[in-house]
Amino acid sequence: MPDNNKDTIIKKANDIESSFRNTLISWKDNSPKIGWFCTYTPEELIIAAGFTPVRIFGNKKLEKSESYFPINFCPYLKSGWEAVMASGSSFKGFVFTNSCDGMRRLYDTANIYFKHAPSYMIDVPRIQNEKATGFFKYNLDNTAKSLEKLGGNKISGSRLEDAVVIMDDKRRALQEFSDLFKKLPGLISISTYYKIMKLSMVSSPEVFNRELKEYINSLKKIKASPTGSSAPNIMIIGNFITEEKLWDMFSSLDLKLASEDLCVSNRYFQGLVGTRESLRALRSPVTASAPLSPRRKATSLSSST
Repeated sequence: MPDNNKDTIIKKANDIESSFRNTLISWKDNSPKIGWFCTYTPEELIIAAGFTPVRIFGNKKLEKSESYFPINFCPYLKSGWEAVMASGSSFKGFVFTNSCDGMRRLYDTANIYFKHAPSYMIDVPRIQNEKATGFFKYNLDNTAKSLEKLGGNKISGSRLEDAVVIMDDKRRALQEFSDLFKKLPGLISISTYYKIMKLSMVSSPEVFNRELKEYINSLKKIKASPTGSSAPNIMIIGNFITEEKLWDMFSSLDLKLASEDLCVSNRYFQGLVGTRESLRALRSPVTASAPLSPRRKATSLSSST
């Protein structure tokens, strides 16, 4: 008979080590990896080239990176550079996006001081018209060719479509998990929620997808929150927030995450690409009435490589 004890249910729902055992192993395996920094990065290209895309979350303790940048430089980028320097040969290369001036300086620094792992910059247009689309496609083509050369795998249409299926599968599962998290307050802690979100960006997508679906199925068996829904609601808005002490504090206060807007959670999984749309987008111009998000546009345009 299933154990309906409240404490047992909550403990099991927050046991990441058991629910994502293989995902955690894949995080540290020896598969060829490409590091990435921004949610604009088309991970489908990286997967189609035969690599595992791993987001750079940065190191908490800065030992060397302070000497490379001004004291008022973006703390995330400094922690990211610290992680890059500490990675040794773990990464075969890195993909940057032209999202801010600080990211451009980090890209320059990586090109100068980390030459054994090539760095690639994807310039994301700020407007949508035919010229911008052509410029963006040129950037994506160059990145795809560089990844092909680095990994020795041709990014064919079928490989790209397979990668799109994998990533869209992940986005659907993350959306379902996020909905369940908000539907069952008190079951999954805010800390656990964001730890799982982080796992989705740093591990093998196939392994993570399989274990997340199994985890979701176990949550669906719980008909109601074991602690009710009287907890105070909070909304978290920001960019790259990964402070585990903050999540732990929110969890200890029994707060309910009612809404969020972060690039380490909902911004990461919003919007599906769709393989048919990817190919159809190549046959008709991108118009202002039907715009594509940077990530969807990136995958759509790159399917010609």
